[in-house]
Amino acid sequence: MTIVVKKEFTFAFSTIVLGRRFSDVAELNQALTNKILAREAEGPGVSKSNVGGWHSANDFLRWEGPEPGQLFQRIAGAVKDFAAVERKVDAATLELGVTAEAWANVSRTGNYAKPHVHPNSNLSGVYYVDAGDVAAEDAHGGVIEFLDPRNRPSMFQTEGTLVFDGYRVRPESGMLLMFPAWLYHYVHPYTGTRPRICVAFNVTLQKLKITKPADG
Repeated sequence: MTIVVKKEFTFAFSTIVLGRRFSDVAELNQALTNKILAREAEGPGVSKSNVGGWHSANDFLRWEGPEPGQLFQRIAGAVKDFAAVERKVDAATLELGVTAEAWANVSRTGNYAKPHVHPNSNLSGVYYVDAGDVAAEDAHGGVIEFLDPRNRPSMFQTEGTLVFDGYRVRPESGMLLMFPAWLYHYVHPYTGTRPRICVAFNVTLQKLKITKPADG
């Protein structure tokens, strides 16, 4: 059955979260895995929102080799699509100029990330190089959760009210998630035995111009 939303209803404050899955990234993911684990072995990394695990400096896009650039090409395409949906225009009519920073993360059993946002950016995201091996029956292990940005919509409850203030996504290898940088999110403790490897990033829009489509 198709549900038709009447025209008098407006989704005024919806929040966009992009989830894109790539199927042609096995070779890229293997190369990224080797590169990130080798870099992890060189030093302890930094501590930010991560509790345990390894977090590189924000210089991933300047690492040697073609892989960072290849991944950024996919991120850039997703940024353009995200901006087009946000502004309700065709992506082909957008001209974008962006700056970006990225960092690699390696998580092992028990590691997690505290609730946080990414200030001084427009968009943030994460690409899962290897999502690890969390058991299918483990509903929360390693799940990334986005918190409802509204002011506690479930503060008044009646019978039948859905009490749920988060949007949860189970990571998959080859998955790219992108969301507004102001959206609070965190990662539940990882419970797999194989390391989870991902690349997180921030994007700042320096230029956004909507052009008229070409005639014909």
